Amino acid sequence: EYHGYKGPIKVAISNLSLQGDKTLFTYSSRSRTVGIVGALSGDIITEVSKWRLENNKIKVNEYSYRHKKNKKIKKFKDIHFDWASKTANTRSHKNPEFIPVKITDGTVDKFTLQLAMMSDMLSKGKVADYTIVDIGKLKTYHFEVLGKKKIKTPAGTFDTILLKKLRKKKKRVTLMWCAPKLNFLPVKIQHIEKNGSKFSLLLSKVSGL
Repeated sequence: EYHGYKGPIKVAISNLSLQGDKTLFTYSSRSRTVGIVGALSGDIITEVSKWRLENNKIKVNEYSYRHKKNKKIKKFKDIHFDWASKTANTRSHKNPEFIPVKITDGTVDKFTLQLAMMSDMLSKGKVADYTIVDIGKLKTYHFEVLGKKKIKTPAGTFDTILLKKLRKKKKRVTLMWCAPKLNFLPVKIQHIEKNGSKFSLLLSKVSGL
């Protein structure tokens, strides 16, 4: 479980879970606004990624994203991976018809990216460059290790590896503090906008690691 803060104010709670057997897995999250923000908007965001392990590598089968506002779907994304043809079929509220995108081995969705990074840090001791499929296109994500930091969260204090997502257009900075003690699960994620405003996720509860 993570608590989301806009500056010092708590505005959201996110619950994530990973379930499955030795080969087939479901990774899911449910985020909702709380406090005054929750009373005004009632936003709920769900993400689900179904994937399997092949040769100790994550291979995504399908991904879905739903953003509800006042119980009505405001935004959605669906991605279906066809590994036989090396194609991902993608659609969204903006493009309701499926758009095919050619993919390569190792391609994941934005949500499953976190698991791929954790896996690489566990097995190789470092992160790599990652190919992400989005609606109608592929993106490459690069990360830089900034050093080691001790971070205090509602779930406790952790020694972490600080990662920075590199962007060509520096309008937004994303930082991730990953704890080796928790298999490199991020215990803090922070987005800093161009105007300096900050949105942070802090780990509040964890089990099963």
